[in-house]
Amino acid sequence: AEIGRASRQNDKSANPHVAKAAEMYRAQIVNPFRDAGLKRGLIDAADVKAAKKTALSYFTRIYDNQKILSRQGDFLDVVERWLRTTVKKGDIDDDYRVVATDVMNAILGNSATRVPLVKLHGVKRGPMKERTFMIPDNLIEEFLVSDVRVVMARYIRTMVPDLAFAERFSGLKNVENAGDLILEEAQALAQKATTEKARLKINNQGRQEKELVLAMINKMRHIDVGLNAAYDVPKRIGKVARAINFMRLLGGVTISSIPDVGNIMAQEGLRPFGMLAVDMLSGFKGFRMAKNEAQMMGTALEMGRSQRLQAMFDLGDRYAVENAFERGTDLAQQYFADFSGINLWNTALKSMTSMAVSSRILRAAEKLATGQKLSRRDVMKLAKSGISQDDAIFMMKEADNWERLPGGVIIAHSDQWANRSLAHKFGSALVRDVDNTIITPGIGDAPLWTTTSLGMTIFQFKRFTWASNQRILLAGLQTRDATTLAGVVSMFSMGVLSMTLHDLASGRDPSERELGDVIANGIDRSGIMALFMEGDSLMSKALSGNSPMSALAGQEPDRRRSRNITGQLLGPTAGLFQDMVTATGSLTSDSLTSADIKAYRRLVPGQNLFYTKHLLNQLQENIEDKLVH
Repeated sequence: AEIGRASRQNDKSANPHVAKAAEMYRAQIVNPFRDAGLKRGLIDAADVKAAKKTALSYFTRIYDNQKILSRQGDFLDVVERWLRTTVKKGDIDDDYRVVATDVMNAILGNSATRVPLVKLHGVKRGPMKERTFMIPDNLIEEFLVSDVRVVMARYIRTMVPDLAFAERFSGLKNVENAGDLILEEAQALAQKATTEKARLKINNQGRQEKELVLAMINKMRHIDVGLNAAYDVPKRIGKVARAINFMRLLGGVTISSIPDVGNIMAQEGLRPFGMLAVDMLSGFKGFRMAKNEAQMMGTALEMGRSQRLQAMFDLGDRYAVENAFERGTDLAQQYFADFSGINLWNTALKSMTSMAVSSRILRAAEKLATGQKLSRRDVMKLAKSGISQDDAIFMMKEADNWERLPGGVIIAHSDQWANRSLAHKFGSALVRDVDNTIITPGIGDAPLWTTTSLGMTIFQFKRFTWASNQRILLAGLQTRDATTLAGVVSMFSMGVLSMTLHDLASGRDPSERELGDVIANGIDRSGIMALFMEGDSLMSKALSGNSPMSALAGQEPDRRRSRNITGQLLGPTAGLFQDMVTATGSLTSDSLTSADIKAYRRLVPGQNLFYTKHLLNQLQENIEDKLVH
């Protein structure tokens, strides 16, 4: 909160650490997106000047609506006093208190009939709105959200998609007209149909596709058409439940993510590993520079934002209206991700992939510019990244900014490129390839219904399954080359390694496993056939242990065995409630069972952290020996 306050005071603070952090946020987030918004016409220069008139420095304003509602009289007093000192009586038709109330209603989103000082806006939203309520920030600062994490998260989630749409489609208006274009195409096709039934089918499909496309656009722009988060209690409960599920069930997520290394091989071959080995001799200079470039582009930000985990496990954005328990859960979730090691792991793998992708793109540009022939794979990967051969050749004109390091590492330093459009295209390609290799699910990786509040709660932990099916299995089948085959074999091997490490963490002897059990668990943990494995697990639970993988291994693969049928069908939150019912029911029972104790344990956050799991297993066995009869 102090950093946010300093951001309104020209990044000045009595605390030097606060001041330095405010300067960092301004240099890396506020100013770059503000300047890009000005360039694309999403923000007017006059609006930036207006915002600066209300504070010493530009910082987007988010009102704390709950604070305003709880202290309505205090807020109206502040606004009324400001009105009396700045607005002449003849310039308004009503009493100052009435005008102050109209202003408050407009801020709260109420349908006021008179809003003399606050305009209602159309397409512009959040930081792109024109600031027309010119009261100084310092007068109403107690009614503003100052937590810089919340403000910057809102700023980023609003600006980034709108800037991307503005660049790709030459303006948001064109994006919002996409639905009409679909209908026009459907109507043209319907006219060629020979029967009324065929025309009706085509037109209905056109309307359906329009709604789906507009819904996906809204999701990508983070526009929620439901209730305000302040009043949508099920949405907030679902968000907390998903965070608790993450902390109580995924203590071994870092070990489970080891097969990601194999996907690097599938996408980029062995070269990244050779680069890293050589780079190690220079103190990982190339690795660190590649990480900085990736973070500048908006990926590999796991340590601060748990970016990949948010996308994989539907942990959700922070709300400005959170209560103390919700804020505590958010904080605990971030700490758990750090303590489990998964944020560090994801940052490292994304940085390594960034180093490989950047070097590959620039190496391909150099070959094209010098008349050398590219391999079929390099041509295909450039095309998938949205980079034409002309773009690659033009990148060579920026070669003076490149930095070549031992091992074949090439750092683009795209922030120094003169051609900003090309730099942005390079950055988009880099982020796309990094997030496709170290799979970070996106809007289009799962059915649209799974992005609703209820859908996220039911679908939690399965989004990676769908993304893996799209980006590993289907993409690999389309590529069909030796590099992909080597990567798949490597992912399976890494899956077996992950299984072995889980066994050691749990105090089991891996050598006691049968071959079929090793193969089944290796396939499951590799992620190669994730969607098939979900169906297999559901079949096994519904048919009393009968399924292809259960037949191969003699039982269900390890990580699916602990799920109950409710959790498998309706997600971990439903499983959580079933465990709570089991645990509560055991309190009124004459005796405990092993299932009751396991249900109790599954309710505890951090109960399966890989480095404490063996100790907790021993504790559970001791408790069962003493209490289970």
